[in-house]
Amino acid sequence: MGLGICVFLALFALDAWDPAKTGTERASEVLMHLLPSIVVLALLAVSWRRQWIGGFGFVALAIAYAVMVKFRLDWVAVISGPLLAAGALFFWSSVRGDSRLTQR
Repeated sequence: MGLGICVFLALFALDAWDPAKTGTERASEVLMHLLPSIVVLALLAVSWRRQWIGGFGFVALAIAYAVMVKFRLDWVAVISGPLLAAGALFFWSSVRGDSRLTQR
């Protein structure tokens, strides 16, 4: 689910591609639009073995985004909803303590 969120957020970087701008301007704008996806990917990498970090991190990102867009329901549902669901799944995985994952 975290990888799906990363890909979805990365799609917004296509909006930054403007052929009228120079190469460095385009690259910097695309990189700026890819930052949310990079943050989610980094959080996913950190929480791969410690699910509780993913739970707190994804819930915090969902709340931060909802505050940032001033709780506009359409954007909160599209972006914060999947982040909140991923956080809930990480919390559930952490509490459940699946022994198959910890044996490796």
